[in-house]
Amino acid sequence: MDIHKPATLAALGLFHCTVVAIEVQYTAIAIGPSADVECNTTDLNCTLTHKQCGSQYNVSVTATQNSCTAQPSTGYSFITAPCVPVLNDVALNCSSRSAVVMWSSSGLSPDVFSVSAVNIQGGQLDCGPLNGHSCVVDGLQCGQMYTFSVNATQGQCTSFANNTLQRQTAPCPPQNIQSRINCGNNTASVSWSRGNGTLSFTSTLDCSNGQTYICKTTETGCDITNLPCGQTCTVMLVAEGQSCNSSIGTGSYVTTAPCPPQNIQSRINCGNNTASVSWSRGNGTLSFTSTLDCSNGQTYICKTTETGCDITNLPCGQTCTVMLVAEGQSCNSSIGTGSYVTTAPCPPQNIQSRINCGNNTASVSWSRGNGTLSFTSTLDCSNGQTYICKTTETGCDITNLPCGQTCTVMLVAEGQSCNSSIGTGSYVTTGSCVGLPQNVSANVSCSNIATVSWGRSQGAELYSVTAISINGLSANCTSASTSCDLSTLTCGETYTIMVKANGSNCNSENSAPVQVQSAPCPPQNIQSRINCGNNTASVSWSRGNGTLSFTSTLDCSNGQTYICKTTETGCDITNLPCGQTCTVMLVAEGQSCNSSIGTGSYVTTVPCKPNNLTLGVHCGNSSASLSWAASTGAVAYVGIAQSGNVTTVYCQSTNTSCTLQGLVCGTVYNFTVQASDGICNSSFSEPLTDGAAPCPPGGLRAIPRTVVNDTQILRASWSAVDCPDSEYLLELRGRILDITQALFDVASYWTSRTFFEIPLPCGSSYSATVRAQNSASSSVPSAAVSGTTVPCAPQNVTFSASLSMVTWNQSVFASNYTVYQVTSSSRTKLCMTPMLQCSLANISSGHIVATASNSAGESEDSSPVLVTAGRRR
Repeated sequence: MDIHKPATLAALGLFHCTVVAIEVQYTAIAIGPSADVECNTTDLNCTLTHKQCGSQYNVSVTATQNSCTAQPSTGYSFITAPCVPVLNDVALNCSSRSAVVMWSSSGLSPDVFSVSAVNIQGGQLDCGPLNGHSCVVDGLQCGQMYTFSVNATQGQCTSFANNTLQRQTAPCPPQNIQSRINCGNNTASVSWSRGNGTLSFTSTLDCSNGQTYICKTTETGCDITNLPCGQTCTVMLVAEGQSCNSSIGTGSYVTTAPCPPQNIQSRINCGNNTASVSWSRGNGTLSFTSTLDCSNGQTYICKTTETGCDITNLPCGQTCTVMLVAEGQSCNSSIGTGSYVTTAPCPPQNIQSRINCGNNTASVSWSRGNGTLSFTSTLDCSNGQTYICKTTETGCDITNLPCGQTCTVMLVAEGQSCNSSIGTGSYVTTGSCVGLPQNVSANVSCSNIATVSWGRSQGAELYSVTAISINGLSANCTSASTSCDLSTLTCGETYTIMVKANGSNCNSENSAPVQVQSAPCPPQNIQSRINCGNNTASVSWSRGNGTLSFTSTLDCSNGQTYICKTTETGCDITNLPCGQTCTVMLVAEGQSCNSSIGTGSYVTTVPCKPNNLTLGVHCGNSSASLSWAASTGAVAYVGIAQSGNVTTVYCQSTNTSCTLQGLVCGTVYNFTVQASDGICNSSFSEPLTDGAAPCPPGGLRAIPRTVVNDTQILRASWSAVDCPDSEYLLELRGRILDITQALFDVASYWTSRTFFEIPLPCGSSYSATVRAQNSASSSVPSAAVSGTTVPCAPQNVTFSASLSMVTWNQSVFASNYTVYQVTSSSRTKLCMTPMLQCSLANISSGHIVATASNSAGESEDSSPVLVTAGRRR
């Protein structure tokens, strides 16, 4: 504590020295309850430390200078800040939502203690009236964590909080408590909303049987299983917190399914088909529903609050399962079943009765009603006697009845526990017997009419004839005489014929049977086809009843008939001629009659092979033209070119000619034609063999070359043909010196080259052709190329010196002549003329020669002529 404005030394009267500007030392001493504290300073204040809390101190100040000490000042008393109270405990009261706070303190008692409780939201509650070192905090909120603290205040000083304590209040009670029962397994499902501060829940059912059923959970719902039937239970719920539980929450009541009824009994009232059902009541039951599920698929129901029920107007002949359900407030019990109940059987229907006149037996028949186990049929007859038969079937014969009786037919159906009402049929009257027809005979015509005859019977008024085949077909006729015709017999059937005599009210038994056979049925499904390979017609059919054998006939367009006979359902007619259209006919043969004629489709034999085949091979487009004479029965033709090592070539036509395209040059083919009628092909025509020869070579040229010894080399060349492995032959024909008797005909050898050189005499005209050939054939000659060789050298060359003129004889095919002066080292042209002479001027002595020329070239020199200048020779 600071001490301000202490008394001066002068004032205290303790300073006797007169000293100026000397430093004074002050000492403040505080005397406390257990220890003193002091502070020293040269200022006029100082701070006292290490004081005890909640204590009263007396303070005095002493001044000291050098060795002089003043008397202590007047004392000053003060109390220190209160001691910090110690929070000892906080005791919660879960039911009143309050807490008792308890603490302890030391030192002097302060003026006041302050207690507070603060939750996590910052809400603060203070203590009520103090009771020593404790107080009560009211109004705590449920499900909150509170922090408790206590402070002491003395004057203007308040202690710090020494410690705090936390307490969790009781959890908030659960809300929205809902409950429902699961009727199927008697499980109660309870649900709720969670309140603050809840750690777990305990749900309790207090039931009307005095038992309590519990479930515990940390969730907001709980199932309580295996509850007993027929109970009403109160739902209660408690939320459990850290140290407290909530108040008890209650939901609505829950009621379990009622207990199923016991001792279910049922019986049937046969008179009105009413089922009476009874039972014992189980707990929790408000009402009952009794159900009969019957064999007709229908359900019959009665509802009641009693322990018994009648279900009326049940249908007859039903077996019904008895089922019973107890109905509670919100659930029904499981289904209880009793024994089966069976209603009275339904009365028989369609009661028919007839008398067998032969033995006076009454035959009674009916339709069975539902629920019937057996029947009793009764005849009450006019003689007062009753005749009975019992059976489990739907018919009964009552035998040995007396003649001339009228009887009432009655019938009762008997069930498991009841009988039906009595059913009545028409009256039945017995009568006298009628004689059996004798000596029955029958004859059948081929038109399938049977004439039946018999001997007359005693007591007969009318006769009934019945014919029944082994396949169940029937025919009937009636007559008052001793014969009648059965006109509706079916073909191919074996009939058993019987005759019955009809009296006034009774008929005889059937006569002894007679069997007859009707005419055979015509064959069906007649099919025919031609075997192209051997020109055989195969005919097939389906056998008609009563058939022993068949005759199949072909009437053909050549006027001939072809026949086969068989016992089978098919036949082959062989060796038919080609190109015929035939009608198929078929007859079935029976024991004494034949069927009507059956016709099948037409059949066409294989077309005849083509004749008179002609052939033309075209090298230019690798094709061949075929033509032939028309074949009988043919609608189309195929031309064929075959060779062993190349693809076969075809052409098709509906006429009598066609062209084969794509022949391979150099290949030898066999050419044939085959006819077709759309189904079968003929045999091949007689073949023609020819090759696909190459075309004649084109581009032939003849070029004159050198002349030696009055012979000129002629070089011929041509274009190769488009045909593999081809060779060529050059041929030249002409005449020499244009003399008609001097002819020549020369040729090269066959060569694969496209040129050849041949020497020809001078002064010759020629015509050149070339041919190509291969393994198939040779081409025709090419277009001819004509020309001439060079002329021969002029003859009789003469020089006239006086005339200075040279003359000579004409050379054949020459167009010009040239005169040269020749020496051993030179050759000088003197003149060129188309004439047979030439003038020479200024010629020097020496030798001259003459040549003839044309487009093929220049001839060799004539014999030299000596020329002397100025002289003639």
